[in-house]
Amino acid sequence: MVSYNKRIVLYRIGAIGDIIHTLPFIKLIKELNPKACIEYIIGSDQVKALLDKYAIYIDKVHYVKHKSIFDKPAQLFIPQEDKELIARLQESPVDEFIYLHSNKLKAEFLNRRVIKAKNLYVYKRNESLSAHANYVTCRYPDLKEELLENPFNVLKHHTLQEFKGDTEKKNHICIVPGVGKLRPSRAYPLLSWVRLIEDLLAKTDYQVNILGGPDEKELSLELDKLIEHRRANLNYGFYERAPDFSRLFNMIGKTSLLEMATLLKQSSQLYSADTGTLHIAAALDVPITSVFSITSERRFGPFHPQAKIFRSNNCSCSQSFTNLPKHCQNQCAGYAKCMFDIDLSASI
Repeated sequence: MVSYNKRIVLYRIGAIGDIIHTLPFIKLIKELNPKACIEYIIGSDQVKALLDKYAIYIDKVHYVKHKSIFDKPAQLFIPQEDKELIARLQESPVDEFIYLHSNKLKAEFLNRRVIKAKNLYVYKRNESLSAHANYVTCRYPDLKEELLENPFNVLKHHTLQEFKGDTEKKNHICIVPGVGKLRPSRAYPLLSWVRLIEDLLAKTDYQVNILGGPDEKELSLELDKLIEHRRANLNYGFYERAPDFSRLFNMIGKTSLLEMATLLKQSSQLYSADTGTLHIAAALDVPITSVFSITSERRFGPFHPQAKIFRSNNCSCSQSFTNLPKHCQNQCAGYAKCMFDIDLSASI
């Protein structure tokens, strides 16, 4: 049985990318406190499965449902599953509770009612820092200057690893054409993705896997129709060899998050816009090429020192470190107009 000298509990409810952004900070905590028990409360069972397998520095991951007592600590009724988790959390004293949202009142309420930690730390947004570095300063404010100068001197980007080491790379490339339903202006035009796919299948010997979530079935069907139409109507004589579509596999909605991570870890390259999958790939140390429009790569990553990032010189959001505006004001056919200036095939 492992003996710990300190118990540290962290809390973050959010999207996949939000949770992945916290991992460099949590890994740093473990490095500074190697004998501490690190526990993480999150709101995604799929991300829990991912962290259980790949985040070897987190000792326990706790999953809580949306609108649980952990999400809304002021509610009077406590569901049975919340009671069971509270009992586990209160089995022994908690030394530190690190609340990775900016609602201090909610953090204090949750700590008094559930966690009962000796010390409480609450995230505070600092717009001069990247999201990854910003989490660090809520616990280690003295590291701010070093994080501003070079965050990779403080934080590790490769934060998702298996106990048995790296999986052998395979001869395939992954592409994520969708961005989900939140803030669609982040997306790269679908026809531009198809052109990249054609170039990869004509100019390389890679298998190409198209990845995406179960809520992107309409995108998957649209992609299939577009590819089939171009195959039937386009003359590929301008290539030295025609694209080999037998090496193309549309896997949108056909994998769990953990299965998707396994495919990413084994891949030679990922192409993606700003998505949770992009940040998972960066944490797995996969070579990545990404396209950005309304979100800031300086603030939100990908947190990887060798990441290739494409952004149009005509992007009106390019000067924004703080991810403003929320929606693109210069759109064309539902996409940020500047996205049409970007040619990912130039990166092949």
